Amino acid sequence: MEKRQFIDPNIVARLRPKYGDKPMAWVPGSTPPDLTQAMIELGFTAPEMPTLDEIFRYPRTAAEAYLTRTCALNCDGCSVPDYIRWAREDRLDDGVWEEKMWDLARRGLLAVKFIGGEVGGLRSLPNVAKAAVDAGMKVSIFTDGVPFITDPSKLDTIMNATGGKVTWMTSTDFLPPTHAMQREAGQNEDTARVFKAMQGYDFIKLIRERGGIVVAHMMLHKSNAGIITNLYEEVVGRGAMFSIGTMQVAAHLYQGRKPEGYTNALSLEDQDLIARQMGELIRTEQRSIAKGNFRSLANSEAHLGTMHTVGITQHIGCANVLGPPAVFPIMPDGAARHCPVVQTYDQVRACPGCAYAVFRDGDERWGRYLITTDEYKSSTGSPFPSLFYPTADNNFLQGTYGRNT
Repeated sequence: MEKRQFIDPNIVARLRPKYGDKPMAWVPGSTPPDLTQAMIELGFTAPEMPTLDEIFRYPRTAAEAYLTRTCALNCDGCSVPDYIRWAREDRLDDGVWEEKMWDLARRGLLAVKFIGGEVGGLRSLPNVAKAAVDAGMKVSIFTDGVPFITDPSKLDTIMNATGGKVTWMTSTDFLPPTHAMQREAGQNEDTARVFKAMQGYDFIKLIRERGGIVVAHMMLHKSNAGIITNLYEEVVGRGAMFSIGTMQVAAHLYQGRKPEGYTNALSLEDQDLIARQMGELIRTEQRSIAKGNFRSLANSEAHLGTMHTVGITQHIGCANVLGPPAVFPIMPDGAARHCPVVQTYDQVRACPGCAYAVFRDGDERWGRYLITTDEYKSSTGSPFPSLFYPTADNNFLQGTYGRNT
């Protein structure tokens, strides 16, 4: 059977008529089942996954290790499609993941983030995280927080195994509710994201009580575009750091269970509102640093300064200018991809662009590009760097962080 990098245009036209004429990558484990089945019926097979040797032909600083992509929480606001979250998946044995951490470190990788799905319920997480720490990498864990809120001993096990050398990350897309919400609110589309934010704040408290480092990550979309600075103040006031990413103006093919809900999610008016708030975040961070405080923002100044433009509709970068991102993913079965969204180098080169520029935040090539583009000019001449993915010169795991005043 012939291998194909991209879904046949006729299939795209028939099954995804609103997608347009952009090339659609065929990515095992992510491409929707109906598109995959249609390609198989035509006698095609998916491309092979790249090897780690191929991945490391390009500059790499961090990996996102998907220990699982499944999750039983069923939050209605989740951006991961059902066919991924509830699917059977092949996973590496625990010992193999531990060996892979040492292999990645030997190849020069600086950081690894464990992400899902929901990784908090995995019995293997403490040992795999310990292996990554012992191998000398910076380690972060992205979690909804619920497994640890339900059973804090799981958190203590990981903290003890790693000596506390973990940066925790959790989603907080909205301000906390004014009253406690019951679990059923997580199943209601109108309240699910606020309920998830409430859990995020509970998790922040849990981490800070143990002296841990936690980053509250905001995924920006139309419904929360006006509360960026308020959310920043809320999470920093609770002792967390703040980071931010974006939804696209037009939905990505794999974005959530209801992609049509994100189409044209951010209007020009929204983007102007975002730009003004990003400016305020930058000025606030500059003032705080000038007072001798540690960092509160995990993103770089250059990235924040372009969030309303390059960070939302990224038409440059991976395809023709910079090559694959410095951050690459590893799937539950151990397969690697050149990019968190697509798989092969040819697919990266054909990519029409997306809004996942946050994956490049911390990538020196991306930073140099943003600083020289007309989309952003540094107001200080020395923009603060990214802490989103730690690099050799950016170790915020040492010492404390946050405001002194």
